[in-house]
Amino acid sequence: MHKINLSDSYSVMIEKPLCDYDRRTLNALYLPIVGVKAINLFYSFHDSIISNEHESHVYNFSILSRRLEFSQDILEVLLNKLEAVGLIETYCLNNFYVFYVKDVLTPSKFFKDELLYQALISSVTKEEAEKLALEMLVRRIDLAGYENITKRFDEVYSIEEEINHFDVDALVIEGANGIKVKNENFNYRHFIIFASALGLLSEKDLNSSELEEFVNRYSFLYGLNEEEMKEAFACSVNTNKQVDYEEVKKHIKRIYNNKNKKLTKVVEKKSDTADERVIYLESTTPEEIVKHKYNEPMVASEIATMDELLKTTGIGIGFLNTVLIYVLEERNGEIPTYNYFNKIIQTWKRAGVRTTTDALNYLDNLNNPVKKTYTKAKVKKAVPTWYTEYQEENKKNLDSKIKTKEENIEDLEEFFKVKEN
Repeated sequence: MHKINLSDSYSVMIEKPLCDYDRRTLNALYLPIVGVKAINLFYSFHDSIISNEHESHVYNFSILSRRLEFSQDILEVLLNKLEAVGLIETYCLNNFYVFYVKDVLTPSKFFKDELLYQALISSVTKEEAEKLALEMLVRRIDLAGYENITKRFDEVYSIEEEINHFDVDALVIEGANGIKVKNENFNYRHFIIFASALGLLSEKDLNSSELEEFVNRYSFLYGLNEEEMKEAFACSVNTNKQVDYEEVKKHIKRIYNNKNKKLTKVVEKKSDTADERVIYLESTTPEEIVKHKYNEPMVASEIATMDELLKTTGIGIGFLNTVLIYVLEERNGEIPTYNYFNKIIQTWKRAGVRTTTDALNYLDNLNNPVKKTYTKAKVKKAVPTWYTEYQEENKKNLDSKIKTKEENIEDLEEFFKVKEN
């Protein structure tokens, strides 16, 4: 795995410069997923290209780091995000890097890409994502009632001379085509063995990159295993062994719905050095938190409230657990209504909170206004004592190895206790 050093050099290539509509698409659709800093880096790559050219001079990473005020580690994280959503491709040779900056997808292609759309929902909410789709896709004039009278090429031009073929493949870098997925939890080779044994696909399809990309993409998005993907294809392939990918998608969704899973969330993978608090909050259920704090389980209606919040707000489990513990301390163990939780969640989200780390930092900022990086919150309640106590305890143990889940629960008992006056 390549690791960038600030002493290394790089160059940038583009297919075409950004237009105003590209910038609007980036800010409306991509920014909620990758964040402001990653978008600024993307803009910086474009700004490094001299007008009317499509390749930059050679630059040093140290200059880029100083200009954008990014550390080496942060720079790598931002590059990974841009690569993951299909905005750049990175090439390396002898510690020299080339960033091929890809075209920004049009809104119609963005919303057709189920992974990008799911990532947007997980970053904002389903309602906000649908509102963005309406704003960017709906036209004032509906062409459905119009006749398409556009001329075809052969209606205007004819070719009378000998046709000359020009092999452009060696000169062209592939443009924007959505995002790529390598599903590490799915054994593609096993799927091929299953499909071959049943004679589902032709040899041409079995060896095609299109099939591999499709299977990895949709098995990841819907969380299906090799047997389930085989079933989806078995219900879709006709007697001539021809694949109807749209039909396969229908059966994938049917199998997914039959498993009664919650809506897939696309979340950013955490690094190995993630804060122990974050790891704990993101690997624990609300029921476990309440049970270990009060030795009493949640009732069914309270579990339903937590489930509904996850479905409708688009937040992750760690974010929700942080809000839950905050509310439990504020309300002396009472679990209020859905609307009460939703109001707090929306207030925090308007203040810029998106992740578990953001939620913990937001509480830090309430307690330490000088360090504040979020919009000032209207609620002026003091941070409950459980958080201050836990924060002090966490500083002593931050360098220790991550323990098992049960050990973490024991270590964080103070995290759940109100300090007696």
